[in-house]
Amino acid sequence: MIEGVVAVQSGNSDLPPISLTSGQQALVAADGGTSVQPINPDVTLAWIKGRLVFDNMPFKEVLEEFSRYHAGYIGLWNPALAELRVSGSYNLVDTSLILTTLAQTLPVHMTRLTDRVVAFR
Repeated sequence: MIEGVVAVQSGNSDLPPISLTSGQQALVAADGGTSVQPINPDVTLAWIKGRLVFDNMPFKEVLEEFSRYHAGYIGLWNPALAELRVSGSYNLVDTSLILTTLAQTLPVHMTRLTDRVVAFR
């Protein structure tokens, strides 16, 4: 939620609805149960303004998120790098520049196989 209040109910009608207010999100489990967790709306919704913001996020998750905006494949060929922590704010105008910046600021090696195929090792 960015602002206001909303009631959320899962598909399991046996469970009561929950209320969400600004700065909260609801997660629905496989059994239909819901839980409320805090969010930072500025970070969570930065993509609306053409940015991605990460705060101590695992490198694997950062690459997964960038993959949604990169016209091609981004691979992580060294599983030992998956848990490297990444923090930063990145402009989505040029995903190629973002990948280059990650390679220059983290202890990783980037290999560009083509303009659209990139691997980190």
